[in-house]
Amino acid sequence: MMKDFMLKKRNSEIASGMDEDQHANSGPSNKSPNQVPQKQKKKPRGPTKGIKSMPGVPRIIEWDHLDRPTGKWATDYKNHIGEISRAKVSILIRTWEDVSQGIKDTLWEDVKREFHITDETKKEVVLKSCDKRWREFKSRLTTGWIRGTRKRPKDEKMPYDLYSYITKDIWKEFVKIRTSEEAEEISEKARQSQSFNIYPHHMGQKSYAEMTSE
Repeated sequence: MMKDFMLKKRNSEIASGMDEDQHANSGPSNKSPNQVPQKQKKKPRGPTKGIKSMPGVPRIIEWDHLDRPTGKWATDYKNHIGEISRAKVSILIRTWEDVSQGIKDTLWEDVKREFHITDETKKEVVLKSCDKRWREFKSRLTTGWIRGTRKRPKDEKMPYDLYSYITKDIWKEFVKIRTSEEAEEISEKARQSQSFNIYPHHMGQKSYAEMTSE
C-alpha cells in the first residue's frame, strides 16, 4: 500500500508540474494587467545594404540650390553612394587623393546610371559624397572595433565577418595603420577641430537639405 501511495503522489506531482508549465506558456493571459512593457533598446548601427537596380523605374535625383540631393530618392541615393564607396575603395588607401582616377570614374558611372544623372557637372558633387561616406566608414570601423568608443552589434562579429570586401589580412593592416603615431596625431587634431563645432548635426541620417524641404 505504501508503494501505491508513493506512486500516486509522484504522478500527482508530475501532473501538477505540467499544469504549471502549460500555464506559464499560455501567452498574454499569464501577464499581469498592470505590467508595463520594457522599452526596446536601440540596436547599434550595422552594415548598410545598397539599393538594388530597378529597371524601368526612373529614379531621378533632385538637387537644391547648394547641389544637395533632395526629393523622393535622396535616401536611396545616399545609401547607394555609401555602399559602392565602401565596396570599391579599399580601406587601406590613406586619403581620397590616393584613390585612382579609374575607380573614381567607375563610381561616377555607377551613380549616374542608377539615378539618371545627365548633368556632367554633377560628377564632382557625387565624388565628394563618395569621399565623405568612405571616410565615415573608416571612422566607424576605428571607433567601433579599434578604440571601442562607438557601439557595435552585440554578436561580436568582426568587420571581415560583416563585409565581404574586408579580409582578415586587410583588417590586420588597417588596424596597424589606424594605431600608428601618424594616425594618432591626425585623430587628435580632428578631435580638437570638432570641439569648436557649436552646431553639431542631430538629425539622424537625414541631411539639412531633406529637413529643410520637410
